[in-house]
Amino acid sequence: SKKVQTAQSNVEIGQEAISAREAGIAELQSQVQAMQATLDQDAQAYAQQMAALQANEAQLRQQLEGTLASLQAAYNDLAAQQAAQASSSGGGGGGGGGGNNNASYNDDDDHGEHEEREHEEREHGDDHGGEREHDDD
Repeated sequence: SKKVQTAQSNVEIGQEAISAREAGIAELQSQVQAMQATLDQDAQAYAQQMAALQANEAQLRQQLEGTLASLQAAYNDLAAQQAAQASSSGGGGGGGGGGNNNASYNDDDDHGEHEEREHEEREHGDDHGGEREHDDD
């Protein structure tokens, strides 16, 4: 009967070990479930944050596109104004409409000077065989 007691004792020890292992497994399963719940919450929070970031990015892109369009329009307006000023001032940057009048007045003066030279050359006989000396203005 000593063998029976030893066998019974071994069975009890084995059952206690099995119970301890089952308790350990149950604890691990509980921890895994808690971790899974935390992971699910983190994944949901991540998805919400990503959606918010994407919405913010879309809004910022829209604002940037609007700003760039405004900037391009302002640049185009400025270029048109500069072109209009350049054409109205004859490209001389003289401002206003007076630039053309001054330019044509100066051209008239140059024309008058050439006429005077030709007249003087004819009077003095300085024709130089049809070639005239020109002063570089």
